[in-house]
Amino acid sequence: MPAHDHRTHSHRAEVADVLAFVNTAGPVGPDELPDDVHVLAWLIGRGLVHPDHRRLPSSRDIASRAHHLRTALRGLFSATTGHRPPEAAVLADINRALRAVAPIELIASPDGFAVGHRHLGDPVDDALGRLAQVILRAVTEGEVGRLRLCAGPRCQRAFRDASRAGTRLWCDMTRCGNRAKADRHRAKARGVVAQPSAAPYPRTT
Repeated sequence: MPAHDHRTHSHRAEVADVLAFVNTAGPVGPDELPDDVHVLAWLIGRGLVHPDHRRLPSSRDIASRAHHLRTALRGLFSATTGHRPPEAAVLADINRALRAVAPIELIASPDGFAVGHRHLGDPVDDALGRLAQVILRAVTEGEVGRLRLCAGPRCQRAFRDASRAGTRLWCDMTRCGNRAKADRHRAKARGVVAQPSAAPYPRTT
């Protein structure tokens, strides 16, 4: 987990943060954010929530809100992987997170002024909204199509395709790519053609 400088007070999320967030749960392995405590620790560790919010009341249902957005983001990446429009529910959930971002404003600093924001609402909703803002920036920069899911059915991790052609299928060629080649070789030997597949969007409940 990369270190963040809390002195900047920007709480800006990056693509790496969104990918890491989506990859806290997948088709295999345990959920890394099973409850409020783990969600808060993760958001604090990424610099998206102040450490002094570590003891927020459990009645705020923090984990449920985080899981809701995580499912929507995975649904979005599933859509970009399959070159199809995302479901309306996916966009609605991401847009809901965007509306909770705290207002941005200029604040005084020792050497002039800087960008800051006011904590008027819920700090967790603000943090989740900043994760959703990464998708906004990716759209405006023409990069959202490079955010996708690994084609390996035993992986399906979210990744950013940084290849020149933008046609990468796997999050890691040496692991998932070689495994897929081996699977195709075995399937061919049996007279069956294996096709890479993306995970379907798990509906939000």
